[in-house]
Amino acid sequence: MNRRSFTQTLVGSGLWWTAEESNRTKPIAYLKPGDRIGLICPSGPISQERLERSLSNMDQLGLVPVLGKHIMQQNGYLAGNQNERLEDLHNMYADLTVKAIWCIRGGFGATHLLPYLDYKLIKKHPKVLLGYSDITALHCALSTRLAFSNFHSPVASSEMTPYTLEQLRNIIFGTSGQLVKIGTSQENDDFIGEGKTVFERYVISPGQAHGILWGGNLSLLAALCGTPYLKVNRDFLLFLEDIEEAPYRIDRMITQLLQVLPLHLLKGIVLGVFEGCEKKADTASQTLKEMMIDKFSHLSIPVVYGFPFGHILHQCTLPFGAEAILDTESFSLTVKLP
Repeated sequence: MNRRSFTQTLVGSGLWWTAEESNRTKPIAYLKPGDRIGLICPSGPISQERLERSLSNMDQLGLVPVLGKHIMQQNGYLAGNQNERLEDLHNMYADLTVKAIWCIRGGFGATHLLPYLDYKLIKKHPKVLLGYSDITALHCALSTRLAFSNFHSPVASSEMTPYTLEQLRNIIFGTSGQLVKIGTSQENDDFIGEGKTVFERYVISPGQAHGILWGGNLSLLAALCGTPYLKVNRDFLLFLEDIEEAPYRIDRMITQLLQVLPLHLLKGIVLGVFEGCEKKADTASQTLKEMMIDKFSHLSIPVVYGFPFGHILHQCTLPFGAEAILDTESFSLTVKLP
């Protein structure tokens, strides 16, 4: 769909994007089969099994892997020491034959790297970085410092269901201006009962909103509060996810964001599937749903829970900095690729 027809589509609902609004992030060089993709471990260590699954996923996508020098290193819960992890990241940006960088896993440790990133090198050789969970730290830093639009996507070693693979292809092989619709009821209904996750969906505050996609793992965003790597503006559609945190811990992190960031001024909030975050049996606790409604319902902006992203089998890919429209009635997110 071209820009004119897209604008006409949105006018009927009272939402549209101007040329000024569409120039907030750097243009993305989308991928194509045959491209060389750097594989790195900026956070936790990997096993040989994870590496082999990463290579298999690359093969399914028709991409050519370029392995970081230190990807099999281990330093406790880290994938090598700080200098080794930085070296692999910087080498991939410096290699002109590498078209994108894909993190093999999350874990912990990406926040260590933020003060030492060579932002001049990265700006000189921009390329897309893919991953989620702990990789949120890198996404936030590159978005804040360089206005880069990276991909909140499965990591390279993720288990790729047909849905996950299709959603990933739609984004990474996309073209600027392409529309991708995510999270329709039918898509979610198809996966209820599959795997270990049921995609529970509910609207906390109804409405439509258009804005700039930005967010990631809640724990990482809370950890970045007060640092120069976490800055939001009122144009953001904030997306959040987490895993295996008790409702009171989710409450604490959301409360921290509410007290530090102007969430009430954002365009809307899209919550993924918080896997393993439900109330435990026989505990004095709110349910996850009760807590989410309690924390977000007063913001007077559209808020929904249950979009297919997070630490789950069937997950979509969300591009940082992309313009998107959230429609709570159809439970959909229409993303316009940068």
